[in-house]
Amino acid sequence: MWLHAPIKRNLHGLTREQAKLELAALIQTCEKEHLYCASVMTGYGTYTLKRQIPRWLVQHPKVRVLHQAPKEWGGEAAILILIDV
Repeated sequence: MWLHAPIKRNLHGLTREQAKLELAALIQTCEKEHLYCASVMTGYGTYTLKRQIPRWLVQHPKVRVLHQAPKEWGGEAAILILIDV
């Protein structure tokens, strides 16, 4: 049985610039609300965001780990992140 990530953000359809701003806002919200896990929906599409988002996340000092979401949480179209709060 899987629990659900307490916060989710759907970035599918956004430009790279919009997605980067949304990721920053997501991490800030997690810090403020003391949420250590978030789910980021990238969608399938051209995989542009799917490839770029991990590159951004590994550079952020608060991101501890990221992983492809299990099927129940979006599978290949989502990334789970654990944040150091």
